[in-house]
Amino acid sequence: MNPILLDVDRPADAPSPGDDATHGLGTEGLSDDRLFCAHCDHPVTREAWRISLRGDHDHVVFNPAGVVFRIGCFEQAEGCLPMGPPSCQFSWFSGYVWRMALCSDCGWHLGWHYAGDGAPATFFGLIQDRIRTRPPENSPTQ
Repeated sequence: MNPILLDVDRPADAPSPGDDATHGLGTEGLSDDRLFCAHCDHPVTREAWRISLRGDHDHVVFNPAGVVFRIGCFEQAEGCLPMGPPSCQFSWFSGYVWRMALCSDCGWHLGWHYAGDGAPATFFGLIQDRIRTRPPENSPTQ
């Protein structure tokens, strides 16, 4: 299956690719628990930012077209850029609206950003096979 890459207009306040927008994803003073975009190796989130919703971190969900996704929930994903208008249609998490979450470097669809009145107020549901624990050895993010 080919990756879905979107050419999107970035909001004026959104970081450009290559900007140091992922300051929380640096390695200073922390073990390297970063998770990377599986398409471009850009740092996306951290293992430490995993959270549980409805009793679990991992969820198997499907969209109206019947496409099944295995997602993991994260309190932060500084390497993601939420895009599009919020929608409450077919939300996998009751009480939350969602927006697409794209890699802030390459634009690959990595999952969804959720916002609602519950706790947490916002979180990311990231598609597990679109993020990975380590980039290849010769990657520029090493």
